[in-house]
Amino acid sequence: MPDYPSGGTAGSPVRVNGLPDRFGPRAAAALAAAQARDPRVMLFHHSPFGLGARGLNLAFPLVLNAVPGKLLVLFHEVHFPVVTGQPLRHRVLARTQQAMARALLHRADAVCVSTEAWTPLLRALGWQGEVVHCPIPSNLLPPPSAPGKAQARSRLGLPLDGEASWVGHFGTYGEAVAGPLAAVLPALLAAAPRRRALLLGRGAARFRGQLLALHPDLSTRLHVPGGEAPGEVSLGLLAADVLLQPFVDGVTTRRTSLMAALAHGRPVCGNLGPLSEPLWAGLPGLQLAPSPSPAALLAAAEALLARAGEWAGLGDAARATYEAHFS
Repeated sequence: MPDYPSGGTAGSPVRVNGLPDRFGPRAAAALAAAQARDPRVMLFHHSPFGLGARGLNLAFPLVLNAVPGKLLVLFHEVHFPVVTGQPLRHRVLARTQQAMARALLHRADAVCVSTEAWTPLLRALGWQGEVVHCPIPSNLLPPPSAPGKAQARSRLGLPLDGEASWVGHFGTYGEAVAGPLAAVLPALLAAAPRRRALLLGRGAARFRGQLLALHPDLSTRLHVPGGEAPGEVSLGLLAADVLLQPFVDGVTTRRTSLMAALAHGRPVCGNLGPLSEPLWAGLPGLQLAPSPSPAALLAAAEALLARAGEWAGLGDAARATYEAHFS
């Protein structure tokens, strides 16, 4: 698509081509023109809210029917949940996104999912073909010569307390994660005075402020090191002893924050939930609570923190789990 802005790393085989609008009719026309000039198999990463229009962009999946060539759709999400008694606006959102998914399935030549939990939703929408499970790898990897914990902490300006235990969290602190995290993290810190928390990722400073409004005594033990740049977040992951990664719907293969923790060789405390795939049972390097309840998460986190002598081995196991299943 040479008519639109493009770029990439010098010498890279990857070329980035910008679309002329945010998944509107001009974008579809540009794709059709590009396919006419140089037919390729298209891989479409679908997340309904990623198409703009407040998650209600039914037009783009429909106009993809006019774009020639084979289409592979990877569903990162399928549609907003349908729940009995939900508000009208949520019903409209769910039904519209179901129509979006149906349009994509009608057009698709092949279908992949980021988590096996989406397969029943696609079957319910009429897809009868094969569904390929494609776990989403981490887009944040440690450097080839990764520093040790002490060096990473020093480079981030963190207190160098050899007796401290550092509990990290990496994410964007959305409501579904911030709630369980806010319920568990202060209790973990209160249980042992040498424990400290590392908050990493977009929204970390805001979340710290919210916690301190409720727990001002934790001001010297809640740390937001560095910034949001990938290199600084990577250093933060390497500085942590363990990661606390709660998810209301459970650990799944689409959680890239979890993948980043495993890829950096850090033991992870998380939880199972309704969307967790069977493969998580027994994977080394993780301590999984049976549910996202604060009590279950707190017990799992305490169990992991009690295994300080095993952290190095658990970290190696976490990295091996990532390489074997998700890399």
